[in-house]
Amino acid sequence: MSQEHLFCFGFTRWKRNYIRRFLHAPGNQLTFVWTRKNALKQGFNHHCRIVAWGERAMPEAQRLADEFNVPIWRVEDGFIRSAGLGSDYTPPLSLVLDKRGIYYDPNQPSDLEYLLQHTEFSVNLLARAKQLRTTLLSYELSKYNLGVALKHADLRAQPGQRIILVPGQVEDDASIRKGCCDIATNAALLSAVRDARPHGFVVYKPHPDV
Repeated sequence: MSQEHLFCFGFTRWKRNYIRRFLHAPGNQLTFVWTRKNALKQGFNHHCRIVAWGERAMPEAQRLADEFNVPIWRVEDGFIRSAGLGSDYTPPLSLVLDKRGIYYDPNQPSDLEYLLQHTEFSVNLLARAKQLRTTLLSYELSKYNLGVALKHADLRAQPGQRIILVPGQVEDDASIRKGCCDIATNAALLSAVRDARPHGFVVYKPHPDV
């Protein structure tokens, strides 16, 4: 991805510092815009690339992409993001760059989906993945790495009672709007879990941004 002129849609000012580092390559030039009109004024042409963050700027980015018949590269937080929240302006340590779609939107394919469906994983790669999973679990790493992990011994479940973790989400998050057709609120999720497991010990974990 070198020698590219990248027009970056939807990046707020604080995100621009770390996306410059993430997309840095010899000869790359980054131009930050929010609209098709602004991109054209800044010299967008058929040889340029479009990089987009989130959903707000997608309509403008899509118009430009359709007009020039160029793909959109989507960028989002990685699955092990940081020690702190993005809402607190903590920069991410990992990002996802997807040239097909984006992992949270089931309405179109994504690079991750394609990779999982079409790749023959080698024995060595599977062994590395297993070791990585073991490391993540042993260090109790999560997406944001906030607070103290809750131990099973700290719960008041009865002996033999199934413990069910219900992770909450920001209800207007794009992953909910794009991916949920029936259960779209935290309350509805908890109700469905209780209906499915009436005798389970339910532990609800609110999303840290809520």
